Amino acid sequence: MTEKPVINERAKLRLERDFDPSGAAGASLAPDMRVANALEYVAFQLGQINRKLDALVEAPQGKRRRASAEGRASSRDAPRT
Repeated sequence: MTEKPVINERAKLRLERDFDPSGAAGASLAPDMRVANALEYVAFQLGQINRKLDALVEAPQGKRRRASAEGRASSRDAPRT
């Protein structure tokens, strides 16, 4: 594994954990770094929420499309009187 994927994996693991406002393992960070870390965490979590909501919205739409396509097919096959 190259260095960049390892760094990306570490960052992803850090963002997936619950946010710790005190910083990393007792290290005192400058206020601007704490704010930057908090904003990065919030942005990551909002992205996760957005992906999950997109999946929830798309699932019912897919079911409706299939149902309407099946309804059109069955109405074409029905005997006409």
